Amino acid sequence: MALNNLFVLVSMVIVCLAPGIHGNGHLSFSNIPGLQVNITRAGCGVTRVCVDQLVNCNSSMEGSCLFASLEVTSRTAPNGSVLDITMQGTAMANEYIAIGLKPTTGTTLVFVCGRQNEIRFRFFTRDLNSSNSMLEPSETITTQILGNITGDLIQCQFTVPNVNATEARSADNTFAIQLARGALGAGPTGPVGTFNASRTTEPLNLGDPSSTVPTTAAPTTLAMTTSSGPASFIPSASLLLWSVLALPALLRM
Repeated sequence: MALNNLFVLVSMVIVCLAPGIHGNGHLSFSNIPGLQVNITRAGCGVTRVCVDQLVNCNSSMEGSCLFASLEVTSRTAPNGSVLDITMQGTAMANEYIAIGLKPTTGTTLVFVCGRQNEIRFRFFTRDLNSSNSMLEPSETITTQILGNITGDLIQCQFTVPNVNATEARSADNTFAIQLARGALGAGPTGPVGTFNASRTTEPLNLGDPSSTVPTTAAPTTLAMTTSSGPASFIPSASLLLWSVLALPALLRM
């Protein structure tokens, strides 16, 4: 009887400490007091790969489109690499934002930051079934999970250890990145339905951000044009100088 009571007490403590986990031992939330989600473009293309939902999405940092950054912080053969991920976007109640890591061959790993109601943050990992685009339960180890909800904006950051795009002993950090949003299912089961990516990049080497094709291009500055009429003529400096020198001779003629 005493042993049974102890088991019940321990179970209650686990539920109270981690209400968002629902028994998923592969997930662990950050327990560092005062630590906040930090979303930034600092280091994009230098130490981290950054991806927007739309190329040239200038307002992505305000949350109107999805933004994600991925940084390889260490490599440990043969297990793979440690990958730090941040992500943000708009999500209403019972919606989620997600990022997928798609290797050249094999299963796409999907990480989901959800908003069950106005204030409750939820986190899930899923596998993407390539044959029908359905999200299926998975147990991808994910640590240091942090989430934040402010208005319509949802932000999250987390660490994925032992990331490897290949089954070979050497670490392979080449993935296509997929960004998506969708609806959360009822209860603790998480997202349901198909995974519809709004952005899929080409394969990117996450371990060498400077070698990848820029995933967020710089804004292009366009020349000013008029709606009608001939193009303006701007004389060169040499032509102006010739005109000044020739003017006295022309006046004497």
